Amino acid sequence: MTTSLTTVSGGFTLTLQLDRADLLPDRLVGGIVRLVASDAREIRGARVTLVGTETWRNDQTTTDANGHSHTQTRTATEDLPHVPVAILGPTPFAAGEVRDVPFQLPVPSLGPPTFDGTEVRVGWEIRLNVDIPGFDPALTMPVRVLQPRRFFVPESWMSQSSRSIRRRPSRRTVCAGRSPSIPCRCAWEHRSAAT
Repeated sequence: MTTSLTTVSGGFTLTLQLDRADLLPDRLVGGIVRLVASDAREIRGARVTLVGTETWRNDQTTTDANGHSHTQTRTATEDLPHVPVAILGPTPFAAGEVRDVPFQLPVPSLGPPTFDGTEVRVGWEIRLNVDIPGFDPALTMPVRVLQPRRFFVPESWMSQSSRSIRRRPSRRTVCAGRSPSIPCRCAWEHRSAAT
């Protein structure tokens, strides 16, 4: 399902259209940028960038000389590493000219995925910037990066080398009062006692 966003900024009508609204880690997301110039002008370039931002908050408690404590909540924000993708170099535009520019943007393999919690938040957006003399037209589209699939792969799909690293009891053990179909949580104790 495609998603798009349009804005008017700095003498241009900018439209950003993506192939899908939910981005998959370690894949390319395709899209089209449409630039419509309101008057004749030349741009120095245009780029799209997938930008991730982590925001977290923590409580910091300090105690003064009289023993009174004071708690203050602090919030910090950090941009995740990102790579701008140039989609146009220096280009002249006539008044009313329309240009459609296709692009592909890489999504990081390990995310982190979009998350909106009370203490931690991870947000993603795609930014379109057009470089012109003076104020640069820009458009920002919020997107969602999904959890990397490798964190949801069932154990039965793991390779043999990965399985041998994980230590598991060699036989099924049943504790008193448990059904034989339910594995015991203390299987390590039974295994070490059996060997």
